[in-house]
Amino acid sequence: MEDIVLDVPVDGSFQLEEQFLNKNLRNAFYLILAPPTCMVQKSYTMAWPNGAWTAIPWDSLIADSEDPSTPMFAHTDTSWDWESGTAESWVDATGTVAASTAFANTGTYSLKWTQGTSTSIASPIIPSVSPGMPMSATAWLYAPVALTAGIQFLFYNSSDVIVGSGFSGPQLALTANTWTQVQVQTDVAPATTDHARTRVFQPTASAGRVLYIDTVVASLFTNSTRVNIGTAGWYELSAVVPVNFTVVPNTLTLAFRVNGDSVNGIYAGDCAECATTTNTKSTSFCTMIQLAAGDYVELVVRHSHTASVTSTAAFNCPRLTVRRVRGA
Repeated sequence: MEDIVLDVPVDGSFQLEEQFLNKNLRNAFYLILAPPTCMVQKSYTMAWPNGAWTAIPWDSLIADSEDPSTPMFAHTDTSWDWESGTAESWVDATGTVAASTAFANTGTYSLKWTQGTSTSIASPIIPSVSPGMPMSATAWLYAPVALTAGIQFLFYNSSDVIVGSGFSGPQLALTANTWTQVQVQTDVAPATTDHARTRVFQPTASAGRVLYIDTVVASLFTNSTRVNIGTAGWYELSAVVPVNFTVVPNTLTLAFRVNGDSVNGIYAGDCAECATTTNTKSTSFCTMIQLAAGDYVELVVRHSHTASVTSTAAFNCPRLTVRRVRGA
């Protein structure tokens, strides 16, 4: 968004200053028009030690980047692009799979899936999946005819038995002869998960139907406190933390910590204070921080006295929202 530049008024006297417009109105429009780039929350209670800044670990990922192929929440990726010229161990028990040069979204190869009687094609095992781990996946799909398809996770226990049913992302109507990206974001691995696979699926089987698949990426969110910054700029960070003070007197302070630096990377904000009676209070903090590509941000808390302070699950909090509002 460009700066607002005022025309020179007829009488030569400005009623509004450009500085006011650009610092107030323009930045307000940024907040209205720019969606949350990343939003995470915690849905169960936790206790924090006193005296030191402690990062909140997140267990729910609500939004994660305007571009699902570049997630902000700390992650490791397993990907398949078939540029080796092989099927890379993707399987369909009743159909056929093979690397193909007929169509490709990137590079030279994609995976050609010729459907049999089954409705899905599965990836090899995704390594290092553990219970409670949030996950997301994306894939590019191409069909010579219009059809509906999607991507999903399957979670398995140590006996290679599916834990419950598959967790499905939205099914998309694919336009014929057009590459379309599908995604599932975000599943959380169930309690007994030992490993997982992702798979591309269609609602109904049609023997001989062809679908091309390219650049499948499965992301495992491996550091539950960090939000990674991929694009330099000014970011609005906001947080809400309700707390249950079990020992008083006590004071809880919120802060955003950049790159794990508790000395120079701390942006401290509001406090919730409890003087004489134990009760539940809520505090929030919102600020703007200039961040470089490659930085990471955590929401950290600290309370003043030796006590156990436990978050509450009410209103889906604590919650952290990160939003890019201006360029560097």
